[in-house]
Amino acid sequence: MKVRVLLAMVLGAAALIVADAVRQSVYAQEAEPAQVVDTYELMELLFEDPYELIKLAIAEEPADRKTWKQVMDNANRLAEASNLLFFRTTSDYEAEAEYKAMAADSRDKAAAIIEAVKAQDYAMVKERFNAMRESCNACHVKYEEDIAPVLE
Repeated sequence: MKVRVLLAMVLGAAALIVADAVRQSVYAQEAEPAQVVDTYELMELLFEDPYELIKLAIAEEPADRKTWKQVMDNANRLAEASNLLFFRTTSDYEAEAEYKAMAADSRDKAAAIIEAVKAQDYAMVKERFNAMRESCNACHVKYEEDIAPVLE
């Protein structure tokens, strides 16, 4: 009986040691971002709605805090979503420095909208929104002219 108890304790301790080693090796592996959808789908999922919502919200000067916040929130979404463009692997061009520079330009132009919203400068918001749109369109024309829309 004592031998069985001792054997059970040793086997239990060994199982805990092995389980801990497995757990540590799994966590020791570095996680990497992985692309789930292609770039066109990404644009539809994450860029289209915020773009259209800003466009609609600034058709006229925002009259209330809620509308200004909507513009800022959607500009933030566009700026942050633009960071995902740096991890794309669907097309060869996505590894090019020029593609990454264009992605950075679009991100920076979306972020510039946020600063204009903070100042509640309607003319500047429109100017910066138009600059972002032109930046997006330049990339669309250069890399996906056949499928990427020309933003209006």
